[in-house]
Amino acid sequence: MAEKIKEVAEKAIGTSGAGLKDVWVELLDAIKEAEVSDYIKVLKESPDLLLKGIPKVGEGMGVLDPKDTTPPIMDSVPVILDKVKKYGIEKFVSEVPEIADKFPDLIESMDEMVKGIDAEKWTEYGKEFKDLVIGLFPVINEGLPAVRRANKDVDDVFNKVKSAKVTLGMNLVEMGWGFKAKFDGGNMALEEGLEGTDLTLLLPSASQLEMIDVAMTGNMSAAMKAFTTGKIKIKGAMMRGAALMPLFSAMGKLTKK
Repeated sequence: MAEKIKEVAEKAIGTSGAGLKDVWVELLDAIKEAEVSDYIKVLKESPDLLLKGIPKVGEGMGVLDPKDTTPPIMDSVPVILDKVKKYGIEKFVSEVPEIADKFPDLIESMDEMVKGIDAEKWTEYGKEFKDLVIGLFPVINEGLPAVRRANKDVDDVFNKVKSAKVTLGMNLVEMGWGFKAKFDGGNMALEEGLEGTDLTLLLPSASQLEMIDVAMTGNMSAAMKAFTTGKIKIKGAMMRGAALMPLFSAMGKLTKK
């Protein structure tokens, strides 16, 4: 099944425009039907497929109708995540050190992914994928420490805010929901909801897309411009949030290594 995933992934990477609709479904079905051992084999032997595939997902989200792309994602991704959870997230990450090694490239690929999506479609996807995104939080919360143990550069990035104890809220205004990132002792945990935040960013969809680029590239001048021009409003103790600035600056340097 690993070879099938590789074959379809290569086809997807070489496809553009409306043709992505059918190959998208074919790839998700192949991954859903495979075992975790197949995922590991693909990632170990062909990690660049993931790096090339992430921007292609963004291209598909940008050119295709969400009504066509959302159902196969909602049908497949929870099944795939459940398999990885049952296998053990930390075990999975430890058996694919290529994920940790390629972490800066993955961040760059995710930044590239959102560039082809307009704010209107981003809003629609955000509404549809609320439960899916929230379901990813436990995976991220358990997987990130494993990545940090395997990649010193990533660990150093989060250690830049080791002294910060801040709960940062993200109000996804047009999507109608929000979440928070809790930073404490250099550790980060994502949780649903906006209760108990020290400060909250009010993020319209267009501003979310800009902030993803800022967070991934560490462009602090762009971040400050977004705040001073009112594109992003802050509710709460702004100075508490300043303690997190070194994290984003260091993340940008990491992706440029």
